[in-house]
Amino acid sequence: MSILNVSKPATLFPKLSISARTACGPKRKNNEDAFVVVFSDSAYPDPEKFGMDSDSLDLQEVTVGHSGLFLAVIDGMGGADHGEKASKFLGLEFQKLFRRLLTQNYAGETKWKMSNKTVNSLLEVNDLLVAEVARLGARQMGAVSTIVWVKREVLMIFQVGDTRAYLLDGDNIRQLTHDQTKLQSALTAGLITDEEAKDSNLGNLVSQAFGAKKKVEPDVEWVETPASGLLMICSDGFHNSLNPGRAWKDFAQSAEPLPKKLSELHQASLGENNKDNSTIIAVEFMGGDSATGKENDKKPGKKRFFWF
Repeated sequence: MSILNVSKPATLFPKLSISARTACGPKRKNNEDAFVVVFSDSAYPDPEKFGMDSDSLDLQEVTVGHSGLFLAVIDGMGGADHGEKASKFLGLEFQKLFRRLLTQNYAGETKWKMSNKTVNSLLEVNDLLVAEVARLGARQMGAVSTIVWVKREVLMIFQVGDTRAYLLDGDNIRQLTHDQTKLQSALTAGLITDEEAKDSNLGNLVSQAFGAKKKVEPDVEWVETPASGLLMICSDGFHNSLNPGRAWKDFAQSAEPLPKKLSELHQASLGENNKDNSTIIAVEFMGGDSATGKENDKKPGKKRFFWF
């Protein structure tokens, strides 16, 4: 588990604007991606319409309760039909799980305990998907996901696979997640250089996925909730097509309403070179008081930053 120190957290939960976009892309006939946004009293997309009419979401100046909210981007695997089924299955199970977690009483519990409870619950969801894969006889079926529990003082990030989370603040772009891929493992072990990695196919081979095997091992990161700036969660079809750079910085610095500027950024990821689905959730933190100084359960950890 890593603790990443970023901008000062808000003492009062700031208002949020949330927008999400997902699309097949120019080379795909169906969408194996999905996004999920869950509050204690509501979930998006509508569970009754999940996968049918859920390509965008815009929630402006949302006031979030003390329990916070959950966000997730899901990327299904296993071919057109099975990948789509995997992402829908996981998305619906996530909605139920997140609503349950948000309505529990965590008074006096540390971030460590809350993170452990969430991981254990995700393992139960993995068991359900493994059973569904067996029922369908689809051995290659599964899904990867980045999940963020947005709370007043901390963003709890749960990572399985190669979807990603970033924080954008002006000219700064920080990658908060660590890809669970064969390529990243080779880079970490020093078996391949950054230059060699550009031409490697190992990036397409994930080392962790929901439904792929009986045990899944989510990475967990903590990030102080920023008072301002943007949180972005995206599928590999988005970040591979539109690498972090000038377009992302222009997006972060733009004064346009979040729905408009996110639509433009997402559209830019759907160029003819994109061979995959593309999905993104953006959360704009709209101000709050500065640091709480309340870190009573913070423990030393490896600090990992990715700068672009």
